Amino acid sequence: MVVEVDVAELAREQAHFDEAAECRERHRAGLLAAGFAAAGPAKGAAEVGRNGRAHADKIPGPGEPVAIGRFDREDGSIYVGAVGITTDDRDVLVVNWRAPAATAYFEATPTDPYGVTRKRTFRTEGNHVVGFDDVVFAQVMESVERLEEAARGESFDALLRELEASRSAEMRTIVQTISAAQHMLIRAPLDTRLVIQGGPGTGKTAVALHRVSWLLFNYREELEPSDVLVIGPSEAFSRYIRRVLPTLGDDTLAHGDLHRLMGDVRATRDEAPAVARLKGDERMKLLLQRALIRRTRVLADATIRVGAGSEAVEVATDPLNTAIRDARANRTTYLAGRGQVRATLASLVTSAARGRQPLGSALDLVLDRAWPTLTAPAFLQDLLGSKDRLLAVGGDEFRVSEINLLYRQAAARLADETWTEADIALLDEVQWLLSGTPRTYRLVIVDEGQDLSPMQWRAVMRRSRVGAVTVVGDIAQGTSDWAASTWQEVTDRMGGSELPTDIQELEWGYRVPKQVFELAAPVLEATGADAVAPIPVREGPTNPRIHEVSREEFVTETVGLAREHASKGLYVGIIAPQPVYRAIADELTWGDVNFARASDGALGTAITLLEPGESKGLEFDAVVLVDPAAISESPLGMRLLYIALTRTTHHLDVVQDRAFLPLPGVVEEPFDDEGQVAGPPDAMTLGLEKGPAASASPVAVRGNSKPAGTSRDSLRGIAARALAVEMAAVIRETVAPASFNAVVQAIIEELGVDDDV
Repeated sequence: MVVEVDVAELAREQAHFDEAAECRERHRAGLLAAGFAAAGPAKGAAEVGRNGRAHADKIPGPGEPVAIGRFDREDGSIYVGAVGITTDDRDVLVVNWRAPAATAYFEATPTDPYGVTRKRTFRTEGNHVVGFDDVVFAQVMESVERLEEAARGESFDALLRELEASRSAEMRTIVQTISAAQHMLIRAPLDTRLVIQGGPGTGKTAVALHRVSWLLFNYREELEPSDVLVIGPSEAFSRYIRRVLPTLGDDTLAHGDLHRLMGDVRATRDEAPAVARLKGDERMKLLLQRALIRRTRVLADATIRVGAGSEAVEVATDPLNTAIRDARANRTTYLAGRGQVRATLASLVTSAARGRQPLGSALDLVLDRAWPTLTAPAFLQDLLGSKDRLLAVGGDEFRVSEINLLYRQAAARLADETWTEADIALLDEVQWLLSGTPRTYRLVIVDEGQDLSPMQWRAVMRRSRVGAVTVVGDIAQGTSDWAASTWQEVTDRMGGSELPTDIQELEWGYRVPKQVFELAAPVLEATGADAVAPIPVREGPTNPRIHEVSREEFVTETVGLAREHASKGLYVGIIAPQPVYRAIADELTWGDVNFARASDGALGTAITLLEPGESKGLEFDAVVLVDPAAISESPLGMRLLYIALTRTTHHLDVVQDRAFLPLPGVVEEPFDDEGQVAGPPDAMTLGLEKGPAASASPVAVRGNSKPAGTSRDSLRGIAARALAVEMAAVIRETVAPASFNAVVQAIIEELGVDDDV
């Protein structure tokens, strides 16, 4: 409920803000002066000074508001802000939002008030209070209708006002927008495998990041910032969130994408979907284990010569071969096994040389014959570049056709070898087999977890010391070759754990406008994903605009729309498939337009150019989406299109050369559960604004309508087409053209389709 602001009340609130700001600045000054005030040796004083400055840096600046809100109980009011603030006499002026004392501010609702009578959210400019919104729970309870609405979603007045703020190249802290449902997830116990399903704009990433901050504050005795790892889907996404955690007071966390997680090797090579899926299969761990063991061998000679010239000695190989067999059976790491065998060889040589210590180089020269020195890249290059090696370790788990898929011609030099995204997980597995557990963390946060293959999950989970992870994502936005259809699949890939698993869903869509969800609803249905669209809670400032132009006009129309939005100070994303992507990049460059390519791992300050898959997890004030038909025809095309459509928080323009969006057959009339016309469209019906080059008549799309007859058939046809494109790509990459007809006929037979159908 929005309450008309009383001038006297506003003045009282400003007085509290001013007092708190003064105390905050005195505290900051004290921290900055700590080094000068410290007694004792200069080195100790310098350390005190560094610690003081580090703590001072975590305090919001003088121009930042001291509080985001307050809540009232019978015993008084509690103000909630980014950091706790007290007077010199230790009287509390503001409590830290992460502290248990602030819980009621986020979780109190009219049906579960936590003793709260009023919840106030401040509107500020800097530290100046310009207004506030109140929810008076007793007044809300007077209306049953409002009671039911509040029980589901609270009052969104203040939340929606915050969401109207423009996006920027770096995600802003959104403590102010945490709802009760979100805060319950933020406060879940540390030792939990927490999975959060959330559609576009539900705030799932913000929940995960605020959860990190809350856990660091409330589990400070067992959780340090350096003991938390945050994994995002891409380098661009990592940069996107990089400034969020520092603004929450946590600036020493490890974070990056899966590629960075697995070392300096970068994925620069494309790969057929069938090959990528095979490499992500958990069976690959057995193949790699067997291949590594096969690189060791027992020696056939009765004796071996160690050293050269007069320093050389001969030793019997039987004891050495016994050590080799024992090291193999011990199932230790490869390097530890080599160390055991080396120790045995050194002992044999010392004994034969009557106590004289052997040269290390002489030992290694002999040892390399039985247990060679290996690196992960060299080992994997040799393995994938040899059909004989692959066939020898395939075992019963791999068919010959799968071995043929894994084989590829190796580069002449290891330095020239190129790797695929799926190879990175294999390299990490090999490194683990070679040297053991990598750096581990007390807590691991994974964004877009629905896309990880079993081998990628092995890489992630081996970095979690006790199995504590928080996973966020959206099943409908899965776009990898291992995109899961349910979260149960994902938890199965994570492996067993003694920790409890909790799968939760965020149902409210805070950021993507209703009009955009209406347009995207049939696309979501066409994906075939087992997911429900979020319930949108805000209207956008404009309806989506469809611009139907010739293909020759794609580039100029797109760049013109992007510049139009950017000129208004909006943060713009251009989402386009290849090859129009390249043409747009050229046009922006020639026009001296300030823009960035997401493929470079960067986001522009005004305009960012992305391919559909690169846009996942990102948000823009305005999106210009180019050629949706071409996007839909790519592998997993409808999911990519759904992602691209839902990246905007305000404006959406679609540039196409044919009537593709709205999807064919979606009708204007609302239908009931039996598919019958329920009545005339209500206020929720959306009229799509057409661009100047398009038809003048608006097209209506209803996200809550049930397409009847031909509409349903059209959606099925679109989904079938997308699946056919994906299957064709696999067949094209893995089957000789001469066998295409035979494969298609075999598929028909497997489906049991009659020849005359």
